[in-house]
Amino acid sequence: MGALTYWEELRNGETGQVVLAVDGPPGVTSPSGFGDLVPLLDVPHAIWRARPTISRVPYGPGLDAYVAPWIDEVLSTGLRVEAVLGSGVGGIFAGVIAQALTNRQQQPDVLLFDPELVDTGSVVEEFQRVLGEFSRPLDGDELWALEREVAAATDLCDDVASLAARLCAALAAVPEVSVADLELATLRFTALALAEPVDVLPLWSGRTALCSSSQDRGLNRTRNALLLPEAALVHREISFADDHAGVFKSSDVACTASALLAAHAA
Repeated sequence: MGALTYWEELRNGETGQVVLAVDGPPGVTSPSGFGDLVPLLDVPHAIWRARPTISRVPYGPGLDAYVAPWIDEVLSTGLRVEAVLGSGVGGIFAGVIAQALTNRQQQPDVLLFDPELVDTGSVVEEFQRVLGEFSRPLDGDELWALEREVAAATDLCDDVASLAARLCAALAAVPEVSVADLELATLRFTALALAEPVDVLPLWSGRTALCSSSQDRGLNRTRNALLLPEAALVHREISFADDHAGVFKSSDVACTASALLAAHAA
């Protein structure tokens, strides 16, 4: 098998099967995620994590074109996909990928880790994370101007795509921001804008979610945002005392995830 372009191998395997993992937003390095969890899993298959598929002006390609490189590359290897793991917003893409593979006669399982939907709050939170990770620290005046732009944009924009586009434009207007920083920001906002309109009910309704205790992440966050505290978005929830970051470093979570993956393969 040649070098991977759209997947990063986190673990080697010799079974002819692969488990795919999508962080949220996809392709963005997170302080906690599958890079932490995978070494703890007892799984005999190779495990690959999604890399970015595009980095250009948001939303043009559409969802099908966004996920196509991931799907095409894994199919080209001849490996069978045993399961797709999704974290946060990555759970939406995990469901979409699994559905596309099912249409190709594969039928992988989907296992969700603190899955959540996208709303304007998601975009604003991602914007704040982006600012904190710029290679050139922004000064006080620049940060103040961007904070005012965020407030204005959230008042004026009535959907995620328009809000994300306006915030991308605000970042592009900041002097001496690196091209790499802007491309990464565009990547992150593109993922959010494409994920927001996806109907997750048919993708998640038969799936299991491993949930943290964090009220501002995962299904807890989505239910609070929707004002639907009893909404059943997945088939089964398994709750842990760990916070969101701790879920990916927990041996109990890893043991549970390994057992669920083994049960699907049996």
